[in-house]
Amino acid sequence: MHCLNNLGTVVTHAAHLTSREGFEAEWRTIDILTVDGDLIQRAELFDEADLGAALARFDELTRPATRLENAAARVFHHVWSHYAAGDWEAVAATVADDYLGIDRRGRERRDSTGPTCCVSDLRRRERRLHDIHVERLQSAVIVSSSPVFAPPA
Repeated sequence: MHCLNNLGTVVTHAAHLTSREGFEAEWRTIDILTVDGDLIQRAELFDEADLGAALARFDELTRPATRLENAAARVFHHVWSHYAAGDWEAVAATVADDYLGIDRRGRERRDSTGPTCCVSDLRRRERRLHDIHVERLQSAVIVSSSPVFAPPA
């Protein structure tokens, strides 16, 4: 075993084979196995000489995802934690008086201004989710590949 954590392992796997004709063979591979609970989620095989590449790949697969963090992302998570708790006063307290919300989706097009309208929109959304029996909602700030967000060279 070369590496082990709660998400998986990197091991050298030795396989032995004897054919019906008596031919014996052995081969070794470097294997990455990742798990999700009690289930194997991923298996990647490397030549025995590629231990360094396997360890680098394992690190890549099991490294925590980097979260996009700035003031806007922190406020977003703060608002959604109040939303999840149903604390509408706290949601309203995180919204500026000159808030402008613009929903550009097809039939939902609407503009709303101020904390009261923001909370009303969120409560409307919550009722719709409840109506379709959503038990869990998870939100994340993500960014697609863009030169605006590219790290400096």
